[in-house]
Amino acid sequence: MLAQIIGLKGLESTRKEIQDTFIEFAIDKGIVDMSTRQYEIFKVPYLKEKFQTDYVGPQEIFAYLKKLLVQINN
Repeated sequence: MLAQIIGLKGLESTRKEIQDTFIEFAIDKGIVDMSTRQYEIFKVPYLKEKFQTDYVGPQEIFAYLKKLLVQINN
């Protein structure tokens, strides 16, 4: 479901593809606070439910995405 929400194509993707896809999704949805460079996860109810946080910093986003995508694929 996360892959579909953010527009990730294919079951196997590189870290860069996952990050680039999420960044594009975040910009399109307006969930990036440019002053703090944090992702405002609370603006997307599905992400808030899955990530269990309101904000995620840019250096942390891949860990959240990887954890969620690995759980989904297993």
